[in-house]
Amino acid sequence: MHLLVQCSILFCAGALTSVMMTTLHTEHDILEFGQYETAVSPWWVIVSCGISGVFIGFAYPMFDKAFSSKPNVEITVSTFVRQLIVFVGLILASVKFSFENNMEMSCTLAFISILVWWIGDRSQIGLILSLLHTLGGTFAVQAFALMGLYRYTDADFAGVRSWLPALLFAGSVTCGNLGRILQEVYVGETKVNKYS
Repeated sequence: MHLLVQCSILFCAGALTSVMMTTLHTEHDILEFGQYETAVSPWWVIVSCGISGVFIGFAYPMFDKAFSSKPNVEITVSTFVRQLIVFVGLILASVKFSFENNMEMSCTLAFISILVWWIGDRSQIGLILSLLHTLGGTFAVQAFALMGLYRYTDADFAGVRSWLPALLFAGSVTCGNLGRILQEVYVGETKVNKYS
């Protein structure tokens, strides 16, 4: 039963994040869905991000266990909330702040996304998994954009905005730590390595 609860929470976290990001991006004319114009994200975006949330949420504790690795920060609800606040701020910054060009924005958001990792993880496994998710997610979003399912305005990175990987990186770290918290609550396997 706890597996179903964990999957549901992680799916909802990924799905809600996609709804928030795509709604903000479409409202600020950063993202266009063309034939899929709806009040919120198209169903396939919500489902794919929900499935990604489940995958990431289970991958972090699974790789922690497989490599006998532990986060170098104590993963508590307050740590997670701080990390979540910075992540939501990162999403808002991607639509609210205007920069001279996308490169300045990309560098700024990349720095903040690394801060999300520093606040809530600081482990090599977390860094590697977040980088892998960022690569895979960026390629998937680029593929969807090239297939014409949606379009980023002012795209400067193979059909997407160059700051998108920063959002994916921070989202991966945040969702991974949610998975670690759920694993600790339901299984009791995630602890902290304070001295690594």
